[in-house]
Amino acid sequence: MAYNGSGVQDMSNNKFKILTVDTDIKAQRRLSELLTGEGYKVISAASDAETVLLLKSHMPDIVISELLPPGTDGLRFIGRITEITDAPIIILSSETDGNIKAAALDAGASDYVTKPYCEAELSARIRMCLRNSRAFRNSDGSSFKSRTLTVDYRARRVFSGEREVKLTQNEYNILALLTAESGKMLTYREIIKAVWGDYPDSGSIKKLQVNIANIRKKLGGADLIKNQAGVGYRADDGSAKQD
Repeated sequence: MAYNGSGVQDMSNNKFKILTVDTDIKAQRRLSELLTGEGYKVISAASDAETVLLLKSHMPDIVISELLPPGTDGLRFIGRITEITDAPIIILSSETDGNIKAAALDAGASDYVTKPYCEAELSARIRMCLRNSRAFRNSDGSSFKSRTLTVDYRARRVFSGEREVKLTQNEYNILALLTAESGKMLTYREIIKAVWGDYPDSGSIKKLQVNIANIRKKLGGADLIKNQAGVGYRADDGSAKQD
């Protein structure tokens, strides 16, 4: 691991993925610019449901979230994240009550930073969390397995039987999202937003359909991805399981 001139470990070239969760668009943009400037890959969510989708499709290395996304109980929200991933969670909140901080940490958060935060301090806390995380230790991640298909989420690799399937980034993200939610029908809108973000143009569904067709072709015609016309897609295999 390289070090910069101040003796701090330099993680800027490792392309760790960070999921930020915040309903304040300006705050979200400021944080994204900070993290992107430090070399991290940033994906963003603004709700509980969107967070769950992005956690399962992108497998971030760390989550930075406000304490109370609308419509959720903050502590249960933290618990929901820990059910999906072992990535460290840093809570950003203007709440300074010590009991709330303690409750957030007990619920599964790795760290708690109060707003307004010092950018240098937040960056240092991110590095500390990464040093202690499975992602930094390069441990194995979870995977989806069926009779014919294996999706290794951590390594972002796909196998059809013994053959490795080469997918584009978007194709992989779509397949990872569908297999992580195996058996659940995901709407066109949910998939498009999780993979491409907010693109309301009329060609988005067509773009999705083209990618689905390419995935099916590369998987050798395996009948894994089911379509409900006018609704969406689901990954459906009776023997599928997730580790």
